[in-house]
Amino acid sequence: MENLQLNLAFEKGEELLRIAQDELCRPEEDVVPYMVYEKAKLATAEFLISFLTHYGIQVFSIDPEVLLNQCREVNNGFYELNITALINVGKDDNAWVNLASAKDFVTIAENTRAMVISQIG
Repeated sequence: MENLQLNLAFEKGEELLRIAQDELCRPEEDVVPYMVYEKAKLATAEFLISFLTHYGIQVFSIDPEVLLNQCREVNNGFYELNITALINVGKDDNAWVNLASAKDFVTIAENTRAMVISQIG
């Protein structure tokens, strides 16, 4: 059952990441940066959930910051993962969602995916 949950969370993360990446491939004037942010944030959360599920840890949040802290309790390697820009949107008045930051959010989701793959193989 855990493997199914792991796979479902990871696959959902992959789909959300693909949607965010596809949005960035559109002509610049057609890109909706906030949508990219939302999909990248959800993808990041799903990748972290898949890691936690792999270790049998129950997940009660979809907040990437909470999930990352849980992952760090299991594996110190997650301290290398920096998602600050993603979690500061909405918290920090200086955090904007524009085309440049949207690209950064996709990179964060990609880095999260790579970290999870490297840790659970």
